[in-house]
Amino acid sequence: MNTLLTVTFLGVVAFIAGMLRFQKFISTIFIAALAGAVYLAVADWGQANSYFKYMVVFDNYALAFSILLLITTLLWMLIAGDYLNDEKKSAYHFGLVSLVLSGAVILVSYNDLTMMFIGMEILSVAAYFISATGCGDKSPQKTAFGYFVRGLIASVFILAGIAFLYGAAGSFNIKLVSVWIFEHHQQIPVTIKAGVILMIAGLMLKITALPFQTWLKMKDDGLSLPVLAYLSTVIPVIIIVTLYKLMISCFVILADWWGLIIAVVSASIMLGANILAAVSKNLKRRVIYAGIAHIGFLLMPVAAINQLSQYAILYYSAAFIVGNLGLYLMLSRMRSSLLVENLRGLSKGEPVAAALVAVIVLSIAGMPPLAGYFGKYYILRSVFNSELLWLMITGIITALISMYYYLSIPLKIYAKGSNELQLITFNKSDQVMLFIIAGVTIGLSVVPWFMIKLL
Repeated sequence: MNTLLTVTFLGVVAFIAGMLRFQKFISTIFIAALAGAVYLAVADWGQANSYFKYMVVFDNYALAFSILLLITTLLWMLIAGDYLNDEKKSAYHFGLVSLVLSGAVILVSYNDLTMMFIGMEILSVAAYFISATGCGDKSPQKTAFGYFVRGLIASVFILAGIAFLYGAAGSFNIKLVSVWIFEHHQQIPVTIKAGVILMIAGLMLKITALPFQTWLKMKDDGLSLPVLAYLSTVIPVIIIVTLYKLMISCFVILADWWGLIIAVVSASIMLGANILAAVSKNLKRRVIYAGIAHIGFLLMPVAAINQLSQYAILYYSAAFIVGNLGLYLMLSRMRSSLLVENLRGLSKGEPVAAALVAVIVLSIAGMPPLAGYFGKYYILRSVFNSELLWLMITGIITALISMYYYLSIPLKIYAKGSNELQLITFNKSDQVMLFIIAGVTIGLSVVPWFMIKLL
C-alpha cells in the first residue's frame, strides 16, 4: 500500500508543479520517489497486507510486479529523454507516468471487481493522454481519439462482464464470487459465462490482441518511439496479470471451457503476429508485431492455469519488458529509415554497443542460456503440465519463427560492411543504458530459480 500511496502522491506533486511551472527538479524528485517506492515494496515483502475491506491485497506476487514496474519505469526514463525533457510539459509527462503506475499497482493487487475497474480506468485514461502528448507533429488528436475509442469499447465489455457477474453472484469481491461459483458449478447460469467471455474480450481489446489489431497501424504511424516503448510493453503485461488474477481467483473451477478460449486466442496471436513480423522489412513494425506475439506467449500459462503459471508469467514478463526496452532504444537511435540493412557494419563503428545489442536481441529471441530462453522454457513447461500439447507445439513453432527475424538483427550488425553514413549511433549514456539492460538480462539468466523461491 505504501508503494501505491507513493506513486499516487508523486503524480499529484507532478501536476501541481506543472500548474505552477516549477519543473526544474521534477526529474530528480521523480527518480528519488520511485527509488523510495521500490524500497517500500521490498520492506513490505512477505506480509500480504489487505486494505479497504480486502479490496486490495499486497501479497508477494503483487509486490514483485510492483517492483518490476517501478524498475522498468526508471530504465525507461533513461531512453525517453525526448518525451520527458519537454521544458513546458515535463511535469505533466511525469504526472501521467505516475498515474499509469498507480493504475498498474492497483491491477496487480486488486481483490475486488470494482477496484479492478478503477485501476483499469486510471491506467487507460493516463495512457490516452500519454499517446496524445507523445505524437510529436503527427496528428495527436487523431491518435489519442483512436486509442480512446478502442479503450472505451474495451471498458464497456469489461463493465458489462462485471455487471453480469454481480447479478449472478451478488458480490464484487472475487473470493466471494469464486465461492458462489464453486457452490453452483454444476448448474452455472448463462450470465456467468457471458460475463467471463465479455471480460476476456475486453481485456484482449485492451492489449491490441489479434483479431483486435486494427489500432496497430495508427500506433505505428502516430506515436514516438519512447512512448510506444512504454505503452506496448508495460501496459499489455499488466493486462495479462489482471486476467490471470481474475481467472485463478474467480473461475479456476470453470477452466475446462474458458481455458480453451484463451488457448485459441493465444495460438492465433502467436501465429498471426509472428508471421506478420517475419515478413515485415521495417524494424519498427517488426518490433511492434513481435511484441504482440510475446503477449500471445504470455497468455499460454493463463490458459494452462497451474502452479507454475504465476512464476512463468512473472519471469517472462521481466525478460520481455527489459529486452523490448533495449530494442526500442536501438530503434530510437537509427537516423534513417528503420530497415534491418541499416544495421550493417555497426560492429565496426561501435563494437561495444553492437555486442550489447546482440546480447539483448539473443535473449528476447529465446537463445540459451539467456533470460528469454528460460522464460519460454517455464511457459512451455506450464503448458505441458496441463497437457495442452497442441498449444505447446504451436508455441515452439512460433518461437522458431521469431528466432528467424530476431537473429537477422545481430547477423546484420556483424555482417561485412561499414557504417560510414552513421545510420545508427549511440552516445555514452546510450551505451550505459545498453550495459544496464544487458546486465539485467544476464542477471535474470544466471539465477532463474531465485525468483521461484521468492514467491
